[in-house]
Amino acid sequence: MKVLVIGATGTIGSALVESLKQGNKDNDIQVIAVGRGTKPDSAVKLDYIADFENIDSIEAVLKEQGTVDAIVNFAGTAALGKVFGDESMTSDEYNIGFQSKLMGQVKLAKLAVDYLAPGGSITLTSGETSSVPVLGMTAAGMVNAAIDTFVQGAALELTDGKRINSVSPGMIKQSMELIPGADTTGTVDLKKVVQTYCEVIMDSSINGQKLVVSTEDNAIALKAFGEILASMPKQ
Repeated sequence: MKVLVIGATGTIGSALVESLKQGNKDNDIQVIAVGRGTKPDSAVKLDYIADFENIDSIEAVLKEQGTVDAIVNFAGTAALGKVFGDESMTSDEYNIGFQSKLMGQVKLAKLAVDYLAPGGSITLTSGETSSVPVLGMTAAGMVNAAIDTFVQGAALELTDGKRINSVSPGMIKQSMELIPGADTTGTVDLKKVVQTYCEVIMDSSINGQKLVVSTEDNAIALKAFGEILASMPKQ
């Protein structure tokens, strides 16, 4: 199985790459790590440097590989900010998320399907703000909800056993621990998030689904993060 991971040096991406490699006792999984550049603190060595914002660079990777069995994406960004008031987000700031995290993943899916082997899968990343409102993350929540809706409809058109899904992670414990004084109540452990991505890759019965990875108290964690964002001055 050939698994291409885009955004492989991020928090979840690097953890997934390491998990797939460590669990590959039979040497039947080839992990291809793709990212914009090597991070000094990342244990992942990139196989390709390519920019998700430049779909042509991703296509060049896929053309060189020929076919892959799974594509997992963690790349894409959305701006943070308020809806109303003097410091509210501009249309251009909203558009960052629409063009990057949303349409970037839509373009990736449209491109990737032609390079998927029969039975292959595409896994996109959304986020829990799609269903839990967070101060300062309304625009990101809109984008995440759209991604989840997109995979549900796109899955209806796939043939040859090909699949597309999204994973919606809650606030990750290990990320919150990096913020001094942050309350980690309701956060989800990174290992659980990675396990869900592995499940989506391996389970051929999962298609057109949003897999939520969170805790019963996830709203507490997201609210805490929202309060942290609100206390930060707008750049």
